[in-house]
Amino acid sequence: MTGDALSNLLAQQRRAFVAHVPTYADRMGALMAIGDALRAREEQIVQAVSADFGGRAAEETRLLELLPLYDQIRHAQRHLKRWMRRT
Repeated sequence: MTGDALSNLLAQQRRAFVAHVPTYADRMGALMAIGDALRAREEQIVQAVSADFGGRAAEETRLLELLPLYDQIRHAQRHLKRWMRRT
């Protein structure tokens, strides 16, 4: 991609962002949706990881893969207002 093409793409992305700046409610809703999707598919995720690792224990996958994700979602939810403050 050329420099002009990248500049045009960046300008287009900036216009799209300014046209709809996500609100606190939008972003909190997205975080909640991610958590809900993970919980709804947790067993499928555990099974897929087990298949990839050739028989990994479900508890290990929950501890090492899913709990950190849930923790990061909660962290983002707790700090979202502060992160969105204008400086």
